[in-house]
Amino acid sequence: AAMLRAAIEEYRQRGAHAALLFSDIDVGYYERLGFHQLESRECSVDAASLPVPRGSFRAAMAGDEDRMSEIFAAARDGERRFGLVRDGWTLRFQLRRLRELARARGVGEPEWGVLAEGRGGDGAAMIRFGRDTVDVLEAAWSSDSARECLMGALRDCLLRTARLRLRFWPAGQLRGLFRETSRGSAIAMLAPLDPSVHLPGRGAPAELALLDHI
Repeated sequence: AAMLRAAIEEYRQRGAHAALLFSDIDVGYYERLGFHQLESRECSVDAASLPVPRGSFRAAMAGDEDRMSEIFAAARDGERRFGLVRDGWTLRFQLRRLRELARARGVGEPEWGVLAEGRGGDGAAMIRFGRDTVDVLEAAWSSDSARECLMGALRDCLLRTARLRLRFWPAGQLRGLFRETSRGSAIAMLAPLDPSVHLPGRGAPAELALLDHI
């Protein structure tokens, strides 16, 4: 607690507006340090709830990072909810981690994303594999047809890798697609540091994805 208070005070003096963290322990601990909980929900979807694959899609490859970052950024353009500004480094950082793990296991280039491309629009999703899930770290699309193609590609990924469920946070264009439940871990929490800056209150919606948590 003393270490966290010291870090918060240092950044308050530097002019920071807020402190953000994702809690895997009792949220009351951080509430006593000035944090409050933001919207913390997730979705878990089985293959039967996703559309049958159709359209043109493929696994993401080395060199697709910039294109995927562009698709994600375009989907967030004009977003008014609280979120983190990205310049693509978050995706590259997580991808480096996935590749290092793959090299350590001797499996070569990991499967880390899906791209839907065609005349009907573009879509992209960054993924990682859990024990029985495909975790969608971020996803976006430019049209309804691109969304259907992307969701079908994720269904194909579930079935092909023998995973049971698709898991994601209801952020960005993923919001409202499937039934949401309260999240019991990685709970987003915010501590205002500058009273003159408007920030979301307790339980307010936030534009945070699994990629931000990482």
